Amino acid sequence: VVVSNNASRAVSTHASAVLSELKSASVALGGPGMRSVALGYNANLDLVCDSSAVLRALGSPPPPDVRAATTKISSREEFFSNFAFYYNQGSAAERYVDDLELFNSIVDALVDEETSAPRGGCAFHTGGNAALMANRFAALGVATTLGGPVGSALAQLLDPKVTVTNPGQESADEVHLIMEHQRGDQWKAAGKTLVSPRANRFIVSHDVQNSRMDAIESLDAHLSKGGVSAAEVLVVAGAHLLEGISETERESRLSVLRGSLEKTKGRGTAVHFELAGVGDERVLYEIASAILPVSASIGLNEQELGSLYIATGGSSYSIDDFTVPTIHCATHAIEHVLGLPMAAGVSRLHLHYLTFHLIAQRTGDDVRAPWSRAAAEQAVAAGALATTAIACGDENGNVNPADVRVQPYGISSATDVAADSLFMRFSSPVSGLEFRVAPVLVCKAPARTVGLGDSISSTGLAYHIV
Repeated sequence: VVVSNNASRAVSTHASAVLSELKSASVALGGPGMRSVALGYNANLDLVCDSSAVLRALGSPPPPDVRAATTKISSREEFFSNFAFYYNQGSAAERYVDDLELFNSIVDALVDEETSAPRGGCAFHTGGNAALMANRFAALGVATTLGGPVGSALAQLLDPKVTVTNPGQESADEVHLIMEHQRGDQWKAAGKTLVSPRANRFIVSHDVQNSRMDAIESLDAHLSKGGVSAAEVLVVAGAHLLEGISETERESRLSVLRGSLEKTKGRGTAVHFELAGVGDERVLYEIASAILPVSASIGLNEQELGSLYIATGGSSYSIDDFTVPTIHCATHAIEHVLGLPMAAGVSRLHLHYLTFHLIAQRTGDDVRAPWSRAAAEQAVAAGALATTAIACGDENGNVNPADVRVQPYGISSATDVAADSLFMRFSSPVSGLEFRVAPVLVCKAPARTVGLGDSISSTGLAYHIV
């Protein structure tokens, strides 16, 4: 990896200086240039709760012994043990509950039986990667079409500028439970204690419509008829939920999705694949094998990068190395993923992590994509800024420097990158990739963690087009 510094001065340890520089860089080329986007295929209601409220509603059980997570949740014991595993790591995770009765028993403890209103401090929010990203694109002024199961409650939460194509005339709202926790939170009972090392969330669902990706056909029909005919990008989200259906049905739905995406690509629309948590490496490989060959862009977080790296044969790092990844670890994994034959058409990858964001981009003259090499730094700065503004900014997105802290990138050695620059730029002659890295101002007490990755990816995409 060849490193060159493109910043003119050293990183300030003062949050206000970093905040100012991020703002300037995010509009260096005039801000977001994306004009139109289409998104599918998951939309739902998120029941967002403080994790301690969920534990109290479920009887305040003691934390179990921390052991390896399971790929699915089939019992209350597995629910608690999976939550404990990721809570103890401070990592984000998502798991499918394959028992509907079990899932309903958990949700029912958090919702009023007569009014269906959340209780215990919980609240309903827009959920589903595609729906969350749609709201963000619309807020940025991009013409936005969403294909997904949108029921009456979710429709009230979507940005009114979002055009919806439903898979059915009367789609019911699916519900996902989001358990949020802060850095330093404790799960304490019966003499046992677990402490969360950082703010994050744990997500569980038993989602039928989104698990089948029911919206594939309706969105494809809409786009085929000229809906958002000038869409520069189709965002594919929600494929991780295919883990919850049978192997036969999953194979069938992936085949339908692949065919739809090939038609989309043939119409000149770039495909962005937004990855989310998949517990089973084999299923993740199946999903990647179907979607990456027709994708031009990928968005993911550090745990998802680690899972994809290992599922596709990466062996130099273990999944534990992606809990607190160094830039060296991240770039190695990205080079592995983008070096796969199935990813030959992928020209950009946006990684979002707690303390840094990284955009990798192919530099060859034969690369054909709507994003600009010149706008990469603007895009990564805008994504990093959006993280902080959404997590702990005011209603207008303004951030108080006193509410955030500057943390090191996570550099393993002086040969990785030069640590005295706010933005880092380096390239790999072997892989033909160019990397842009920006720091993230970490919120001391984030008001929100769920949906951050979706907003980050949306912002990065919108700002990467000029």
